[in-house]
Amino acid sequence: MMSYSDVLPVPDNVFFVSDTHFNHPNVIRYCDRPFHDVNDMNRGMISNWNQLVRPGDHVFHLGDFAMKSGPMPIPDIVDQLNGTIHLVTGNHDKVAWQHRDCFEWVKPYHDLNLGHYANHLNQINIVMMHYPIEVWDRRHYGSIHIHGHVHSGSKITAQNRVDVGVDSWGYSPVSVEQLFREIAGGDTHDLSGEKQPPVLFRD
Repeated sequence: MMSYSDVLPVPDNVFFVSDTHFNHPNVIRYCDRPFHDVNDMNRGMISNWNQLVRPGDHVFHLGDFAMKSGPMPIPDIVDQLNGTIHLVTGNHDKVAWQHRDCFEWVKPYHDLNLGHYANHLNQINIVMMHYPIEVWDRRHYGSIHIHGHVHSGSKITAQNRVDVGVDSWGYSPVSVEQLFREIAGGDTHDLSGEKQPPVLFRD
């Protein structure tokens, strides 16, 4: 296993996010989101996104981007968000699929080798899927699985498995540095609440 210092510096132009649910008024109540209404939520999350993400950055969105009915059409939302958006589809992305030309690509699964963005990270893979899975490619070699869907409020949901949904990260995207710091230093919980030690990094 590598230590956290082994991965520094990390790319600062890659972000992850899930479950924005733009245009979805009911998610405010379901997930106790701190917004007055859907317009407030749309504006707030767009602002949070653009405070972190620059126009040339890459954002991997892990599904449930936006609902069909609402005050902002999906192309208008995408136009207001900084960065190139890659969409890993969730269970509420039929409309996003219809507007797939707004995204760099749209697919149900993606395996990202961070060496694409930083050569010294070519042994770290991030497996992306909307749903949390128990076993993923190269799991026992330190690969990371990121997901959404559960709206858990917990960032670490199992060993090297991270919920990047906005409900866990202050309604904002997550940087690579944030992701690694959380794995390196945070307690690890599975979805049942059982604590497990993080295994990617070892001092």
